[in-house]
Amino acid sequence: MRTTPPAPAPRTRLRPPAVRAPRRRGTALASLLDGVLECAVLAFAWWTLLDHLALLASLPATLTWWVWLVGSAALVAVRVLLQRRVGRLGAPGRGHGWAALVALGMAALSAVVVRPDLDDASYTVRSAWVASRGVLDGGDVIFSDGRWPGLPEQTPYLPSFENLLGATAGTTGLSAGALVYAVYVPLATAAAVWALWTLVREWRVRRPVAVLVLACVLLLWGATEHASWANLHLGRIWQGKVTLLAVLVPLTYAWCARYWASRRGASRASALVLVASAGVAAVGLSPAGIFVVPGVVVVASVVGLLTRRARRAALLVATGCAYPLLAGLVMATAGRTDDAIPASTAAGPWERTLGSGRSRGWCSRRGWRRSSRCTRRPLARVRSWRPRPPPRRWSSGWCSRCRL
Repeated sequence: MRTTPPAPAPRTRLRPPAVRAPRRRGTALASLLDGVLECAVLAFAWWTLLDHLALLASLPATLTWWVWLVGSAALVAVRVLLQRRVGRLGAPGRGHGWAALVALGMAALSAVVVRPDLDDASYTVRSAWVASRGVLDGGDVIFSDGRWPGLPEQTPYLPSFENLLGATAGTTGLSAGALVYAVYVPLATAAAVWALWTLVREWRVRRPVAVLVLACVLLLWGATEHASWANLHLGRIWQGKVTLLAVLVPLTYAWCARYWASRRGASRASALVLVASAGVAAVGLSPAGIFVVPGVVVVASVVGLLTRRARRAALLVATGCAYPLLAGLVMATAGRTDDAIPASTAAGPWERTLGSGRSRGWCSRRGWRRSSRCTRRPLARVRSWRPRPPPRRWSSGWCSRCRL
């Protein structure tokens, strides 16, 4: 008997299992530290909103602190889910391990630097007062125990940084001085160095590690004057205005650069949220944040005007400048201290700068003349400028020296 051979089984194409590329440790470290820094700014912006609400509704510090802690945990969870769905939000790069070592070195150095400052009578004393009283108040805490308003041009006192440190010390039982000088200073210094590293990566610098090291050396050796850039870094980083300059300003520039470089809608929206949180956090760090961060955002939006993306530039400016300008409007309309503080004067900034009487008019007129001269001369040069005629071409047979 003839037996028919069995039919061959259909061939199936076996696909090799998908193998993901191994993730570098430096990339994972950078993603982790970027997320920690972004969550810190978001959490502080959330605290600033709660602090302003507490000033209006007279909420206790302990209750406000617990509400802030729960909301911060929710923000961290949202940030983790967003990174899992969208992927890496920051710019790629190399040298993250070296940047982390530099940040740790600067943090260790800041922990042993002893730098007393007279401004602690206005900043650290508020944290100690909130920790001992358990009340979030924006008034004077030195002479009147909160009954008088604060300093002129700082009333109502919108910065919430000192209130956060005081509420944390009062709730956890830590000393306000230990929390400010021993705990916060190394963390803020490491955050400042990593903020510079974030800015260097977002600006696509060719040698980012060398740029970071050079910037840190400049910040260590350039503190010859009181108002120098290096004096507003790890030497006094426990003050809100120094944290604003050392941490938040580089991050705002970096997030604006990420906004312009992002091609996906989710990444662009996350950059907008970070810029908006930077505006809110700037108000909570220092009264100077009312005009510093809007200036940074306006400068960063010039890219949109040059690349003909005016709508995105307008959206960036509106998002980053909304809360600081609103806070400035509140301080301009409600900031009156001459009626509440005894023996206080209502001298404005122009009068205190230029003086009064003839000296003020002479200074203002002379300054106006100088400024008008400085602007008129370059404009006149530009208007009278004409292109030079091209040089004559001499033949090879003529002498090129005597032009004969």
